[in-house]
Amino acid sequence: MKIITTILALLAIGLFSLSCDGEGEGTFSYPHPEGAEWTFSQYMLGTGTLRYEESNRWILNGTYNHPTAGTVQIFESYSYNFDTQQWEYISSDYMLVTSEEVRFYEDDSDDYDLFLDFPLEVGKEWTVSEETAKVIAQQDVSIPAGIFNNCYKIQYSDNGEPYLNIWLPSGVGGVGVQMEYIGFRTLKLSSYNLPS
Repeated sequence: MKIITTILALLAIGLFSLSCDGEGEGTFSYPHPEGAEWTFSQYMLGTGTLRYEESNRWILNGTYNHPTAGTVQIFESYSYNFDTQQWEYISSDYMLVTSEEVRFYEDDSDDYDLFLDFPLEVGKEWTVSEETAKVIAQQDVSIPAGIFNNCYKIQYSDNGEPYLNIWLPSGVGGVGVQMEYIGFRTLKLSSYNLPS
């Protein structure tokens, strides 16, 4: 299964509990509370022009007893339909986060995508299905949801061709604050809600 499917049927990305390095943005932690929600705006690549405000939304909606992974969080993806002006359900994935890794399961099988392999550090590389993920830098990111310092820039490649960059706040559980589909579009975190 392709990680890009998980990311769009997706786009997400809970990690284990640590504090956020965002400016005035509080903290992210894992497990995230039920009902935690992240909304992204879509920008066309190369122009920086806002294409769709609030185009993708992810919601954590409870837990599930996965046959092989045990208790996992249910990670739902939604896309905004501008014709009906309604959020439309896309899919659900199961997310398992440990102190060593983040896994996404699409169903009850043993198959999963190893989305993140901890600890993150510049130069670290791991395999995601038949693709490669590599931490290529640490950078500050300024997006509608705030300023996030020291984000890990992780690049995903398929057969040696990079297709996705994700910026994850340093030492944070939560969601990638920016996702760039190389040559296509960028999603930027515009808002989030982490219920107490």
